[in-house]
Amino acid sequence: MTAMSKKSRYPHIIDGDGAPDNELLRDLNKTPCPLCGSSVAALISETPYADIWSNLHAEWGVTISDSVKAAHTLAPVAEMRACSDCGLWYFSPAIPGSSQFYSEITSSCPHYYTDHKWEFDYVKGLLKDTHKVLDVACGKGAFLRLISGVVDVAVGIDTYPDAVLFGSEVGQAIYNRSVDEFAADHCDAFDVVTAFQVVEHLGAVMPFVAAAYRCVKPGGILVLSVPNRDRRKDLSFGSLDYPPHHLSRWREDQLGMVADQLDARIVSIAKEPLNKSQTIGALRTKELQHFLPVNFLGRAFIIKVVSRLALSFPLSLIWSKLRLAEHLGMYGMSMVATIQKPITVCQGLTSSSQFAVTQDNSCRQ
Repeated sequence: MTAMSKKSRYPHIIDGDGAPDNELLRDLNKTPCPLCGSSVAALISETPYADIWSNLHAEWGVTISDSVKAAHTLAPVAEMRACSDCGLWYFSPAIPGSSQFYSEITSSCPHYYTDHKWEFDYVKGLLKDTHKVLDVACGKGAFLRLISGVVDVAVGIDTYPDAVLFGSEVGQAIYNRSVDEFAADHCDAFDVVTAFQVVEHLGAVMPFVAAAYRCVKPGGILVLSVPNRDRRKDLSFGSLDYPPHHLSRWREDQLGMVADQLDARIVSIAKEPLNKSQTIGALRTKELQHFLPVNFLGRAFIIKVVSRLALSFPLSLIWSKLRLAEHLGMYGMSMVATIQKPITVCQGLTSSSQFAVTQDNSCRQ
C-alpha cells in the first residue's frame, strides 16, 4: 500500500452527478457507511419506505408481510448518502434483510435466483482445471453448475437454510454455513473465492470480505461482483436496489478501497458491456440527443436510423475497433473486481495457486 490517505486516494467522492457539495457534509449519527464506518456523509435523496414496499409488489409481485415491513422500516424515509471518506453511496437508516425477508421474496418471485449472470461467464474464463473454487453466498448453486467439470473442486456455502437441499438436487457440494465459520476451518484453502453481488446487501462489508479472503491461498484471487452504480439509466435502480435488499451502491473506487483494506492488489476491474439492443437504446436516449440538441422536423427519425446504423456492418467494425462503447461509458449491470492475495517471501514462487497478469489484464496461472 502507498502512504496516500483515503481522501487523496478517492478525490471525487462528491461529484457532479447528483451529490451535494462539501458544505452539506455533516455528522448524521445514524447508519454508518457499510464500507469504511464513517458517519460523515452528504444527503443525496430520500425515498419513503412505503414506496419501497409498494414498488417491490408492483415490479416483482412480492408480498412482504406486515411484521417484516415493521422490522425493517426504521424510519418513514430512507436517505441515500454519499460517504465523505470512501465515496460509497448508502442508505440510512437501514438494516440488511432478514432471513424471513428473503424467504418471502423467493417464495413470491421464482426468478429471484437467476441461472445466468454475465460475471459467471467472465470468471469461468479465469479458471483452470487444477483450481479449487469456493463460491460464497452461492444461492441455488448456478455458478457451481456452470464450472462443474471445469475445475478440480467447486464448493458453495450459503446461510439460506434450503441451500443444502438445492445442492443435493443438482449434485453440487453446498454447505449451510456462514463465511466466518467456514473460514475458520479452510484458511488458505482455495485458489479462487467468489462472492457474486453480495456486499451491496451488507451493513458491514469488511468483516465478510476479510473472512472470504482468509479462504484464498497466497497467490490466489478473491472475486467480488457488485451492481455498477454508473450503469446506463435504462438499466435503472428498481425496487431491489433499495433497502432492505440493497444497502449501498458502488463504483470501482470503492472496490479499490476493499483491496487496500486487505493489503491486497487489484488485478483488474471488468464492467459488463451493454448488449446490442441496450446500446442502441443508449445512443437514442443520450449520445445522439446531445449530438443533435436542437429539435427539428425529422430529428427523431434521424436519431432512430443512425442509432441502428452505428451497430450495423461495416460501421460495427469501426465501433468495435475504436471501443466506442467503452469510451462512451456504455456499461451494463455488473462490475467484477479480481483481487490477488500476496505471496509471502518464504512461499516464494512455489504456490500452486499463483496467478500472473497477462497483457489483457486477466488472470492466468
